[in-house]
Amino acid sequence: MRYYDKEIDIAVQALEQELEQSKPVEPTEPDEPESNYNYDSLIGAVLISILHGRGHIVSANRYTINTDGLVDDINVLVEVKYGSDFHTHYHLAGMVQSKDITIPDEFHDAVMAAFDAFNQEVKARKAYRKSIIQFCIDEIDYRSKTEKWNKVKEKRIDEEVSKIRVKREKKRTEEIAAKRKLIPQFDEKKHILYVYYGRQIRCKKNSHDIMSVTCILHSKENERVEINAEYCLDCKLFIISDHSYMDYALEYNLDISFFRPISLAFPDDYPYNANQTSALKDLGYNVSEQDGFSEAYRHKKLETIIRFGYMKKHRVIEYLEQFIRYNGEKWENMYAREKWENDLQFVRSLEIDVQPHTDISRVSNYTERNK
Repeated sequence: MRYYDKEIDIAVQALEQELEQSKPVEPTEPDEPESNYNYDSLIGAVLISILHGRGHIVSANRYTINTDGLVDDINVLVEVKYGSDFHTHYHLAGMVQSKDITIPDEFHDAVMAAFDAFNQEVKARKAYRKSIIQFCIDEIDYRSKTEKWNKVKEKRIDEEVSKIRVKREKKRTEEIAAKRKLIPQFDEKKHILYVYYGRQIRCKKNSHDIMSVTCILHSKENERVEINAEYCLDCKLFIISDHSYMDYALEYNLDISFFRPISLAFPDDYPYNANQTSALKDLGYNVSEQDGFSEAYRHKKLETIIRFGYMKKHRVIEYLEQFIRYNGEKWENMYAREKWENDLQFVRSLEIDVQPHTDISRVSNYTERNK
């Protein structure tokens, strides 16, 4: 299983190699002994010694073996014809063992060799039957032990992954707590929320240290509204994308009188790097019909990406907004757009109660002069 995380993948691979040493060994099925002996030669060897060429075989049945599996109790009934109408039935093995017939010396060795070869094969097959029974027992035991081993392996891997993620989450919580102290006390002149367009903003272009914050505004009806925004620790500015702010403005009836009209094409204002859109996919997130991930699965995946530090919340929001703005305009992405918009709304609301809160005095367009 791939976790889309280099550190976790390496740790899991090392653990799997360690656990492999204790994996139950699968039993090997025994090979069935080859049948190198032609049973007709046993009948023929005895008949030749009896008939001395005086008749020919009409029919011969197969042998039966007792619980000992030895040829001593074989019972082969052979019908022999002499001349035109005389028939004789021979119970071969019984006659040979009871000495009711005499085997001529010239045939004695051949007959005894035939019986010995037959006995050896019977014993080999008897041993094979025993080994097959033991193999079946071992196979059942192997399956039981493997099932237990798989459960132990799954538990150990879950514990290892959980340990890494808990460590990361703890580190992230500590970082958020430390950064919360860096947000200045409310100042009407400084606590302005700036709306930026695309990545043509110093904070984004220069990869500044940005954290998600909850900004408190008031609607046109003077109702208190909490929205997800960003705070640049380098520029000391509260910022939000035009996409996010317009969504909130429509939902909560926020002020848009300052809003600067902008072309949907965004040739200069909103540069788009199509290669970057694979970042979320590399972490296991996508909305393709082929994979068919449910809403709950996608939300859990995005929450995991953010909570365990794979990607910051504001970056996830940025990617989703890019998907919607550029790919979502295509007719064939109609259903994908619905999923992106649903996921974007979820991410914006994620941890909005626990991330740093700040009051905002007003909202304005971002310009380089704001720095």
